[in-house]
Amino acid sequence: MRPTSKTVLTDSVKITEVGGVKMERFVKADGSLCLDNEKAYGVSQVDADCDEMCPVDVYGIVIIEAGDGVDETSIPIGAPVTSDAFGKAKKNDSVSIFNHNGFAVTGASASGIGLAIKLA
Repeated sequence: MRPTSKTVLTDSVKITEVGGVKMERFVKADGSLCLDNEKAYGVSQVDADCDEMCPVDVYGIVIIEAGDGVDETSIPIGAPVTSDAFGKAKKNDSVSIFNHNGFAVTGASASGIGLAIKLA
C-alpha cells in the first residue's frame, strides 16, 4: 500500500534545473535538484521543466521516491533521510543533524517506491 502525505505547507519554486525535475524529488530553494547529501528546501509534487513553477512541499509528511539500492532494512522507520545524487531519498549516515532533510515515517520496500518522510 502506498503511503499518504499530510502536507502542512506548500510553496511554489521556479525550476532552474536544466532538464527539469521529476515529482517526489528533493529540491533546493533556487529551483535546482538536490545532489548527494545536500540540504533540501522541500519535495517536488509534480514533474516540472526548467523555467516552470513547481509546487514544493516544505513542511509536513510527504512522499519521496526511494533511491537506488534502498530497501526497508536500509531506511527503517525513524531513520534520518537525505538526498542521493538524483534527488531521491537515502538514509543519512552522517552524525550531523544539520544534514538531514527529514525522518522516515514508513520504510521503503524497494528503490523507486514512495517513502513517507517528515520534513525537517
